[in-house]
Amino acid sequence: MAILEVRQDLVIFSIDIAAGEQPALTNEHLRLEECGYDKTGCVIRIWGDSKIVGKRWPIPIDWLHIDGDHSKEGIQGDLLAWYPHVITGGFISFHDYGEERWPAVKERVDLWMQDYEQLSECSADKFVAFRK
Repeated sequence: MAILEVRQDLVIFSIDIAAGEQPALTNEHLRLEECGYDKTGCVIRIWGDSKIVGKRWPIPIDWLHIDGDHSKEGIQGDLLAWYPHVITGGFISFHDYGEERWPAVKERVDLWMQDYEQLSECSADKFVAFRK
């Protein structure tokens, strides 16, 4: 949402797993809807498991932001599915990096991104970004 506040020319694909019988209550999609971005054409919402959606993704990605399954397997699955779609010179960022409750996030990110330029890290927001 912060990105769209300053760059309304972007199109963001938000992939979120359905939450029970009321999929509108899933975290990110609900936030986008509350702010009205679901009606702007700037956000295309996709319901599903990101690890499955990413396997056959047809569009090159300029910026990939991962904030999904926080387990080792989940992070590994997201990176395996989505990393190949990020263009050379594109950005990959992660949420919950360094979060004490989710130690696997930092561990997996450090392993995957060790050869890439780290652009920023915000410990207060638990955010880190790299250039591919």
